[in-house]
Amino acid sequence: MKLGEPLSAKQMALVSGLGGMLAAFGFLLPSARHMTTHPRYYPVWLWILLFSGLLAVGLGISVKADSKIKKGIRNGRWEEEEVVSLRAVLESPLWVTLGMACIIGCGVTLVAFPAHQNVGWALMVTGQSFSRLAMSVRLPQTEGTASARFRNFAPIRSEHWGER
Repeated sequence: MKLGEPLSAKQMALVSGLGGMLAAFGFLLPSARHMTTHPRYYPVWLWILLFSGLLAVGLGISVKADSKIKKGIRNGRWEEEEVVSLRAVLESPLWVTLGMACIIGCGVTLVAFPAHQNVGWALMVTGQSFSRLAMSVRLPQTEGTASARFRNFAPIRSEHWGER
C-alpha cells in the first residue's frame, strides 16, 4: 500500500479496532501505576492526563473509522465482495461471542472484583468497540422491514375524553 492511498474496508475496520483498544488501554493505566516500583514518582495529574488523552484519542479514532466505514459502504467506495467478506467476519459467531464475553466480563469484574474496576471498564470499552464496528457494517434496513408492525395501529378513540 502506498502512502496516501485510501484504506480498504478491512484496514478501516482494523483502525477502528485499534482505536477501541487504545481507549481501553487508558483504563489499565491505574494498574500500571500501582505496579511500578515508585508509584509516587509520577504525579497523579500526569496519570489523569494520560488516561483522558488515551480515552479521547482512542474513542475518536474508533468512532471516526466507524463513520468512514458506514459512509464508504453507503457510497459504494469499496467493491461489494470486500464489504461482504468484512460483514461475514464481523457477524460470525466468534465476534459476537467475543463482544458478549467482554460485556459479561465487565459486569462480573465490576461486581465480584471491585478492586479491579479498571479491568472491567476496559472490557466494557472493548466490547462496545466490537459492537459499534459490527453495527457499522450491517445491511441497512429498508423502510418496509423496519418495525412495520408498529405502524399499523389504529388511532386511539374514546367516548369519555375529558370526563372524570
